[in-house]
Amino acid sequence: MIFWRFLNSPANWCGLILAIAVVAARAYGLLGNGWGFAALLGYGAGFWLGKIFFGAPQLVVTDLAALDQALTNRDAPAAIAETLGAIREVARRDSANHFNIVQQGQLIALADAIDALHKEWLKSGQHLSVEDAFVAKRLALDYLPDTVRRYLAIPPKFAATKIVSQNKTPAQLFDDSIREMQHKVEELQNDLAAKDAEAFVDHARFLNQKFGSGSVSPMSNITNNA
Repeated sequence: MIFWRFLNSPANWCGLILAIAVVAARAYGLLGNGWGFAALLGYGAGFWLGKIFFGAPQLVVTDLAALDQALTNRDAPAAIAETLGAIREVARRDSANHFNIVQQGQLIALADAIDALHKEWLKSGQHLSVEDAFVAKRLALDYLPDTVRRYLAIPPKFAATKIVSQNKTPAQLFDDSIREMQHKVEELQNDLAAKDAEAFVDHARFLNQKFGSGSVSPMSNITNNA
């Protein structure tokens, strides 16, 4: 994985371009026996220039970069699952120690709850209202990832110790945000369950009217004809 990140980095490609230029010059007879050393120098110069203009190769993906990468393709069918998976991974890895153990558990539990809500919503035939459906999608693609991204941008020590608003630290405000989203997910889950139950009751009433004692059963017609 690290090798591929280095290979695809702009700095490496700049180095390769200059090295290839040296090899091409040798092929046209423009350079003598020292062309191999010149190619190495060309690669080094190109890599150095690429590093200045485009930045050093990012061999290790940070938590913030991993989340940004998951959010890049927002229109794909798997965007919600991919984003929630990235949030779980960020919480588990926590390379910069942004989260305590409780926050890690709450963040993973919230991602799991949103994922379960989305799957149940699809399985139920999408019985959520238009407004609730919009909120369910935004929780996965906007509200939760944006909250995590903004929190990860704050230095961990500052987030844990500095009072910034409502007499609370960023870490405490983050906890409040997670609890609020968890509460909203529970509301949506209950609403979806109620709508599914209502749909089941309607279906059961239809079956009772169609095949119950108050109507003629199609099976009895078949039996009589036989």
